[in-house]
Amino acid sequence: MERRGGEEEDAEVEGAEVCVLGVRVAVRTDAALLECGKVWDANWALAEVLEQRVLRAAAVRQRCVLELGAGTGVMSIALAERGCLVLCTDQTHVLPLIRANVARNGYSPDAAQRTVGDELAASSSEPLLFVKHGADSENKKVVIGALDWNERSYGALDALRTALHGTANAIPFDAVVCGETLYWPGLSILDPDPLDGLRELLLFLLCTGRARSAILSFVSRNPSREARFFNSLHELGSDRLAEVQVNYGDAAHVHVLAHQPAGAKLHESALIPQDCVIVAEVGIESSSAGGASS
Repeated sequence: MERRGGEEEDAEVEGAEVCVLGVRVAVRTDAALLECGKVWDANWALAEVLEQRVLRAAAVRQRCVLELGAGTGVMSIALAERGCLVLCTDQTHVLPLIRANVARNGYSPDAAQRTVGDELAASSSEPLLFVKHGADSENKKVVIGALDWNERSYGALDALRTALHGTANAIPFDAVVCGETLYWPGLSILDPDPLDGLRELLLFLLCTGRARSAILSFVSRNPSREARFFNSLHELGSDRLAEVQVNYGDAAHVHVLAHQPAGAKLHESALIPQDCVIVAEVGIESSSAGGASS
């Protein structure tokens, strides 16, 4: 992913542009939203894996992606531009920034939802479908809605799936995309660690068949906390989660998780770009070629 104008944006920027997944995305950041309102450099590594894991077979069928903690919405917009059906989520107070950025890139509320009005569209936590009508009649779609994993509200997730597909009993997400969702400033010892809710949500998505895989990209800041998170995922997943980790040097780490039926194998060649270094592979019946188990 390339950025015009320097490093990670900490101040509000109008008219900035980034290149993600080969797509130019117009984006505004917002310092008032703190970590939710910036474009993170871990998206570079996330984009590399998405290119290989999700998009390389998109010509076969349309991919369906859920993004957690979308922040500015940059990755969701790029995925939609590449032809994916995208459910873009974050906490309610972040949604106005996401909707504004989606609109900046040529998307508008679906005709059936325009009666909500501009004010409601900017502030409501209700799912809102944005559509971009293409000259080739291939409409691109992004559903934007609130999903706070600390609330453990999985009924809200099914409501979002209904907004995306018209039914909650839809095809699974090909990938759950998580860019820097492990980041936590830890401003107070009284604040609950958000990784507890994220772990439960990922287990719910993967172990109930609602998602085929989850891709988490992050810069390591607290290795012991991060290790506890992934270890607990495997413990609570009854050893049915297969995992491949990718190391992009000091830039970012990417973990690809998948829930496997008993006896299945995780084929790292189908998950990881050839030029990446697999630093660890864990999970059920994993092959030893990918690196050391942990």
